[in-house]
Amino acid sequence: MRILATLLLALAPAGLPSDPAQDAAAAEAAYAPERPPTLVRYWSFKGEVDPDELRAELDELDCELLDGPRSAKSRPDRFFVTIAMPTTLDERAARKTIKQAGLKAEPLEWFAFEGRDDRGTTLPSFGDGLEQDDHILGMSGDIRWFDSRGGLTQFYCVPKKMEASDLQERWEKLFGGFGGGTLGTPVREGLAWRLAPAADDKLAKKLTKAIAKLDGVDRVLFDETGSVLTVSFVLVNLSASGPPRPFPGEALGRGPLRGSAPTVELQELLAEAGLTPSAP
Repeated sequence: MRILATLLLALAPAGLPSDPAQDAAAAEAAYAPERPPTLVRYWSFKGEVDPDELRAELDELDCELLDGPRSAKSRPDRFFVTIAMPTTLDERAARKTIKQAGLKAEPLEWFAFEGRDDRGTTLPSFGDGLEQDDHILGMSGDIRWFDSRGGLTQFYCVPKKMEASDLQERWEKLFGGFGGGTLGTPVREGLAWRLAPAADDKLAKKLTKAIAKLDGVDRVLFDETGSVLTVSFVLVNLSASGPPRPFPGEALGRGPLRGSAPTVELQELLAEAGLTPSAP
């Protein structure tokens, strides 16, 4: 098949230079100790989706359309959307809520990678009329959407079908023949909350085991006094996101939304133990 043209890989750098102070403030807000009113969930809809009708249907269910619907040329009947839903809805209840709205949708898991290096990679067009987005979605039928700005990339996939290593390997395979390139490594983030009252040794050990089982949690640590809790997250295979924030260097509401590890279940565990978190 003859190469007719070459398309630049538009995994675009951010439109504005990243402001470290702004990015740090956004991260701090995403992991604030106050319980957020909503969780962000990602969905893939099949069939035509009218944004205004969808927004109205979701509003009746106390949900909010944050982004989308978006689709790719190669998958014109599938639309990606981002929806803020009340924290009172667990994953099963969230699915039921979407179904009540008469919508055919599947929930998605999401992954975040940082340090992408495409080394000036270009993707060829083989005369099939597809764009760079279509080539990347074509890495797997289980990838429903992706966003990439600067060195940060997020994938949204069919649950329990992909692992972070699968995405890294497929990315390298896709671009390896065109100058190389790597997806980077899974994003790691964390929080540090002061607790009142302090947890004694027995409670700290109990909570450490419980918190370690939560999605995305990589490490749990109480300080010697039991008054400061530190939790580290790896942003892979997550079924929901905490408060959304812009990608580095972008303004909220002017592009795709960067995810964060959800902390609602963590806050519920602390509340059940009679502990109140606050900023350190």
